[in-house]
Amino acid sequence: MGAFWVTFSFVFWLISFPMRGFLLQSQEHLVAFLVTHIIGLLTIGLFLRREFFKLILPFAISSTSMLTATYPFLPYKALIIALIGLFSSFASVNMGIFLKNEVSLFNSKSVWVLGGVALGNAATFTLSIIPTMPEVKYLILGIVLASILIFQPNRYEFIENKSFNHTDALFIFALYLAGGIMYGIVMPKYMQTLNLQTVEVIFYVIAVLCAVFLISKQNSAIWILKVITIVLIGFSFVFMHLKNSWTTSASMFLLQSGFGFADIYVLLLLLKYPNPLRSFGMGFAIVCASILAGTGLSYTNLSEHLISAIGTLALILTAVSLMMTQYRLSPAPNKKSEKDMEAFINDCLQKLSKREQEVLALMLKKKSYRAIAKELGISISSVREYVKRICTKLGMDKDEIVDIFKNAKL
Repeated sequence: MGAFWVTFSFVFWLISFPMRGFLLQSQEHLVAFLVTHIIGLLTIGLFLRREFFKLILPFAISSTSMLTATYPFLPYKALIIALIGLFSSFASVNMGIFLKNEVSLFNSKSVWVLGGVALGNAATFTLSIIPTMPEVKYLILGIVLASILIFQPNRYEFIENKSFNHTDALFIFALYLAGGIMYGIVMPKYMQTLNLQTVEVIFYVIAVLCAVFLISKQNSAIWILKVITIVLIGFSFVFMHLKNSWTTSASMFLLQSGFGFADIYVLLLLLKYPNPLRSFGMGFAIVCASILAGTGLSYTNLSEHLISAIGTLALILTAVSLMMTQYRLSPAPNKKSEKDMEAFINDCLQKLSKREQEVLALMLKKKSYRAIAKELGISISSVREYVKRICTKLGMDKDEIVDIFKNAKL
């Protein structure tokens, strides 16, 4: 319940207010939010250790909630939204930690957690059509976001790893750069031609639900989400150039659908890294930076055709990255079936070298890094490196590996 509510609440707040939400008052405020949000995310992803993150997190979420609830009554709106961007970076990574704890092994529970992304967007649509004063809606968002303080992640034990795969970074940046350009070009036309604001969210929700259903049936082919994303956004570009009211709306709906699949894929992509402070801090920073760059391009004096060409090139880069990487989300073994468990463990062991298997066997005996180093005749730093490799290859953190392999005979 905790992971679902944290995901739902954060997405509900983010999509309703600072990230192009219907309560966002100006485009300049989006820029102010993104700039400070990126700074906060990079600080967490590159420098912050989990002890400091845990210490600052309650203050950051409380501040974000309070500033959201009182936003209509405060002066200096640009400064307030910038502070919201900085503080909410902790809420972003906090959501990543919950997802890491619940979704790193795929099961029915993780489907429900990922469904929080869709339901958060659905709640945004519902809130937008409720006939009440905007001040009340800000208050609702503030209270909902503050409610996640009730829940605390049940694990903070992560491998200290600052690396981020360059092909993953390329894909994320190129994809959301294309998306930022498309939103910047299509959204104004969409709002001018048809007064259907927030209706596009329905298409996002449907896409997210389809993505979650797809991976629940075929979690060994997560890359299919990437293919669907590229196709949908590509067709969105095509419809954008037809330039009439219905094709403009179709372009927006295809774009929203594409990013429904994209967001689920990127969340799963970031979950393969052993340290969510690093992966979600840096990953979300890349997302925000690319959206900022794409939006900025769409508001320059460059011709629309040139900007569209840049977006198309970015989309081509995502297709190139598709050929460079594939990602499998490790399936959770059926604990009721010893045969399935044995097959799952054997599959995991085949990914490890002989030395990594030796380190794993000693890990399962709950020996310290120092004791493992002494028994194997290697340095402690080498033990840390082997553990890091094991976690990366298996797509799990140390606690999950110990939990799954505890009854295995190595």
